[in-house]
Amino acid sequence: MRKTEKKKKKNDDGITLIALVITIIVLLILTGVTMAMLLGDNGIITKAQEAKTQTEIAEWEERIDLVIAGAMIKEDATIEDIIEGLKKEEIIDDESQVNRETGDITTNSPSYVISDKLDDYLSNIKINISKIPESETSSIVYLEVESVEGIEEINLNKLDISKLSQTEKENLLKEIVLFQENNFGGGHYYASFEEFIEKNFGGNEQYFWEVIEEYGGIDSQLEEIIETLKEKNVETINGYKVINPEEEESSTYFATENATYTFKIKDIITGQVYTKTVEVTNIDTNQEYYVKSLEFDIFLLDKENNEVDFEQAYIIYKGERIDISSCIDKEEVSYMRIYNVAWYLEEIQKVDDQDELTETRQIFEIVKDGKSYFGAVLIHWEE
Repeated sequence: MRKTEKKKKKNDDGITLIALVITIIVLLILTGVTMAMLLGDNGIITKAQEAKTQTEIAEWEERIDLVIAGAMIKEDATIEDIIEGLKKEEIIDDESQVNRETGDITTNSPSYVISDKLDDYLSNIKINISKIPESETSSIVYLEVESVEGIEEINLNKLDISKLSQTEKENLLKEIVLFQENNFGGGHYYASFEEFIEKNFGGNEQYFWEVIEEYGGIDSQLEEIIETLKEKNVETINGYKVINPEEEESSTYFATENATYTFKIKDIITGQVYTKTVEVTNIDTNQEYYVKSLEFDIFLLDKENNEVDFEQAYIIYKGERIDISSCIDKEEVSYMRIYNVAWYLEEIQKVDDQDELTETRQIFEIVKDGKSYFGAVLIHWEE
């Protein structure tokens, strides 16, 4: 009797262990199924997150649609009007959140990229920006707007002033007054119309327009200045101006940090502004050597500002890489006289007169041990 009970107890223990294992396996399976239902591609949590995302995107899209509808109340609404509306409604904080080339809008938090809302407002303007050096590491990268496609030159012989709006006439007059002053004003140069107003009208633009009215009004002054320019054999003027990342009226910029830089292109008649960003990622602030001008000479220096020898040299002039190695002199160490570089460019007919280079900043490439180092140098020399 005891043997039977003992055997039965042993069998009961075995069955209990098997049941426990089976229970654990079933629980693991159920846990896996539950986790999949919660977290899988089609899980409850994933679906909930997707629903939340779609709801937030829909809310942003609705707000953007309202801004666009509000802007369209104005005749000939532009992308600028919409950007101002987006900022006012706190959909964006900065105009850089609108990609003027693709029309994508990057919203404030929660941040999403909303597409296909600005298709009707995108321009066919193409802005071409060059980088020197393009990818090699350097302590400085030279950026330049090389061309703008889609904004034509203004042909003074074909220009019909009567077809321009009042605002367009005012925009044009500002630019041709500046052009006339800078090119035929007896040596005066103004970096901007604002500087012209500051120097000649005490910073009072209203006074300028009052003077224009006294001399016959905008139409009369436009016709007079245009005729004067044509008499001086000026048949066309540029249809746009470039504003660099420092908000200066210039097509060039010297980047010294890795960042995204934005150039603005302004149509001088319509006042329409277009932008193009360029990303710089090849700035190396820990380079072994760097290019620098000391007084009127160009040197390659190490981190301790010691002058070092180099083998070759180039100047990047108007986008062309010109070998100026023949300008390298050597006393105790290699260097180049800025005056000799200017003289050499005149000799090989890259400039008509070396004085064209004075007070301009140029990119120099110096080669040591087969590696290039770049730097921006102001061209000037002792009289």
